[in-house]
Order: sequence, then C-alpha cells, then structure tokens
Amino acid sequence: MAVELIRAGVQYQIRETVESAYRMGAEGLRALGFAEVDVDEAAADIRQRDMERLSEQVQGDVMSGRDRLLSQPIPEPLGRASVISQAAKQN
Repeated sequence: MAVELIRAGVQYQIRETVESAYRMGAEGLRALGFAEVDVDEAAADIRQRDMERLSEQVQGDVMSGRDRLLSQPIPEPLGRASVISQAAKQN
C-alpha cells in the first residue's frame, strides 16, 4: 500500500503497522534491560534499512530491497539472564 501511495504522489503517510512494530520492538528491548543508547541505535538501523528497502520497492517491485531485511538472525536466549550476561561482557 505504501508503495502505491508514493507512486501516486501522496506527500505524507503513516505506515501504522510498521510504526507500531518499531515502537513495540523498542519497548521490548527496554523491558529486557537494554540501555537506551542501544535501543536507539537498533531502532535507527532498522528504520534506515526499511527506508532504503521502501525506496528500492518504489523504483522496482515488491521483491526489490530484500537484501535489506535481517532474515537470518542469530538466535540467542531472550530473557533476564542474557541481558545480565551482555552487561557483564561490556564491563
């Protein structure tokens, strides 16, 4: 839908589902105890890659920009223990 709106010349739009996912992801990281600077850095990286992908899709097709997605994440336990472990590694 966003691609079609941009192609149609719409100057302003809000991608509500995407924006909600950004905010929910950031709150999840905060709840796990990540530092605000790390949350901000992760959010900025995701937003930048998404904007680049969207731009490529506007110029190409729905498959354009797939390389911008993190489709092969490295799994690791999510929970208080991993947050404490990460903090200990940083100190």
